[in-house]
Amino acid sequence: MHSFLICQGTTKTRREKVRHLIARLRAESGNKSELIRSDPDTFILRPDPTIGIEAIRGIISSLKFKPFRSKAKIVVIIRADRMTREAQHAILKTLEEPAPNSFLILETRNQYSLIPTIRSRCQLMLATSPSPRSTIRGEAVDLARSLMEPSLSLRLKAVGEIDQKEAKARLRQILMLAREKMKLDPWWYQVVKLTHQAILDLDANVNPRLTLEHLALRFPQDRKGNDRNRGNS
Repeated sequence: MHSFLICQGTTKTRREKVRHLIARLRAESGNKSELIRSDPDTFILRPDPTIGIEAIRGIISSLKFKPFRSKAKIVVIIRADRMTREAQHAILKTLEEPAPNSFLILETRNQYSLIPTIRSRCQLMLATSPSPRSTIRGEAVDLARSLMEPSLSLRLKAVGEIDQKEAKARLRQILMLAREKMKLDPWWYQVVKLTHQAILDLDANVNPRLTLEHLALRFPQDRKGNDRNRGNS
């Protein structure tokens, strides 16, 4: 695996895990330098205040060249959740098919602040053990974000991946999340209403697949996009 996603924990524990991973990768690639900042084969990208598509394209372009000192190049993206939507999509192909002589490390507090396709292409490394509550909340945020996708095919794909036996439990996760967020943002009321109705339909023995597809068709599309879930998730 050439792509890593370091998340959860505190800023200190995440950065420490990043440093340890860099040290291990550098040692494995024959780089004996102890200074990361002066290493021409290690790139660290930080938000200012976000990370745009041009910055990502620059990193991708630099990976096309051979390393200077070691056998591999290492790219670290600090606060990867600050990547714009366009930047996240731009890095997907590199994460999926990285150069054989390169490694990518993404660091963020919450892995669910990144689009699902990025997470699926990275080896997840936790800076701390997640609590059951945070795991459930993360799953709810992930599903809600997928249901907000402008593309109907992506929304149907998201519900199509849900085990029908777990449909009610997954909808209850979204309902709990929406009720919590509704306290600060009235927009979530429509999510509460639709999700609650879907749960009632399941209680009435309506076909789970039809219920989920109906929810995907009617799920409210936020004009702000999936960013409504970002930051406080």
